[in-house]
Amino acid sequence: MSSIPFSKRSGMQPLIVKSNSLNNKPLNSIQIMKLSVKAKEELVKVLETINDESKGIRIYSTQGCCGPSVQMDVANAPQLGETATNIDGVDFYIEDSLTETLADVTLDHNGFGFLMNGLKKSGSCCR
Repeated sequence: MSSIPFSKRSGMQPLIVKSNSLNNKPLNSIQIMKLSVKAKEELVKVLETINDESKGIRIYSTQGCCGPSVQMDVANAPQLGETATNIDGVDFYIEDSLTETLADVTLDHNGFGFLMNGLKKSGSCCR
């Protein structure tokens, strides 16, 4: 699977979404993340061009040089420890530890790549 690159900027209006996690959390109305129209269009294109059984977008964290880094990838199903949610018709599988981090984030696309508007920096060495 290939990663979908993005960068960070400021956000838009929130969207309340339904959340359902594989770790037996109840179905709740919580704000996880917002999705711009352009980002939705681009994600749908990405999912349509993948030839395997990828059905959604996985959002997870990895350790970067300046602390945790948020990553995106295509995926066919949620894994244990991920929250499965549908935002404006696109399935997302979000690492449980990131749901609060992404509450004020809007996923956008600027014509060159994906942006996570409103994502707060976690480390002090990256600018």
